[in-house]
Amino acid sequence: LFYLKMKDSDIVPDEDEILFGFKDGGMRWTGSIITGLTVHRRAKPGWRLDVTPFLVLYGVWVYLVATSGREIGIPGIGLSRKLDLFWAMFGFVVLVLIHALVLLGQHWSVRFRVAVGYFRIANVERDLKDLVKLDDVRVLVIPAPHKGHAELVRLHRSKEPDMRFFFMFQKRNYVLDERETNLFRKIRYPVKLPL
Repeated sequence: LFYLKMKDSDIVPDEDEILFGFKDGGMRWTGSIITGLTVHRRAKPGWRLDVTPFLVLYGVWVYLVATSGREIGIPGIGLSRKLDLFWAMFGFVVLVLIHALVLLGQHWSVRFRVAVGYFRIANVERDLKDLVKLDDVRVLVIPAPHKGHAELVRLHRSKEPDMRFFFMFQKRNYVLDERETNLFRKIRYPVKLPL
């Protein structure tokens, strides 16, 4: 594959190349198709917003159902409450519906999926240098209007000694330029070479 066998001289910027992105230390890129680019790492199950909050809420529901029908009072104050089985089931149905909406929202919206289950990586070279596996690292690519839809694509690393990071979006390869911080360059294929 071409993108795996590149040398530093192959990703030299063209004179007409325009850099896009953020000057405040965020990700930058070349190519006019992309309007937004962020690198994310999948959160562990305990840190995901579709797991831990709902485990706590289901635990609260189980406690309320286990104590339903009994008087729960605080001695000396005289407070008591009684949870009817109807309200316990109603609460369970509402909780399951909210959980289902969160899961469906991740299916419908890439940005929502990233907000619920991923952490943002600010500096790719610094934060990913020591990683052996990149299975949990994704790039959120937001294209220009009428140029496709946002995608969460996998970040790869070449197996050559230079270990270069790259991703593919709409059949175009973007390579992390190690000479500049947080800059993904679109590969310009050598079209001037003879066949």
